[in-house]
Amino acid sequence: MFDFHIHTTKSDGHRTPEEVVNMAIEEKLSAISITDHNVILEEYPVLQKKYQDQVQLINGVEISSIYERSDNGEPKEIHVVALGFDSDRLRETVDSTYLDQEAYIEEMIKKLRKCGIDVPDYATLRALYPEHEHMGRLQIADYMVNHGDAATEAEAMDEYIGIYGKRKAYVNEM
Repeated sequence: MFDFHIHTTKSDGHRTPEEVVNMAIEEKLSAISITDHNVILEEYPVLQKKYQDQVQLINGVEISSIYERSDNGEPKEIHVVALGFDSDRLRETVDSTYLDQEAYIEEMIKKLRKCGIDVPDYATLRALYPEHEHMGRLQIADYMVNHGDAATEAEAMDEYIGIYGKRKAYVNEM
């Protein structure tokens, strides 16, 4: 068995890369790929060498992009998973197009506040989620659940900030 679409605290996951690898070993997976959003793990070579006899690690990344829909001209967010690359060019591209997290989060907060949901500013959220290197929708959804603005993360996504659903406070990642 394998899993080629795993997120860590480098983007919107709940576990560090090493914790993910250890879980994969415990679950007896034969291969995994950590595909965080717009982040290519610097630790891959170290992790690959350290765990080479226990699980195959295939480098990966989930790249966010936008395209204009032909039917109505609206921008549509899509995510593309890249696996097994061995190119510095992809890393340069991902690094050069990486989202300005603070502006993205602040725009989402502004929209949520217009909906009557009081979410703190970016700096406060960063302090509340120090284990996450990436601030995104998941952390905001978690905050909303913890403060009674949504029953579940899925509800927060569906109603306000997710790619699909009502999108009352949705902001494109790019």
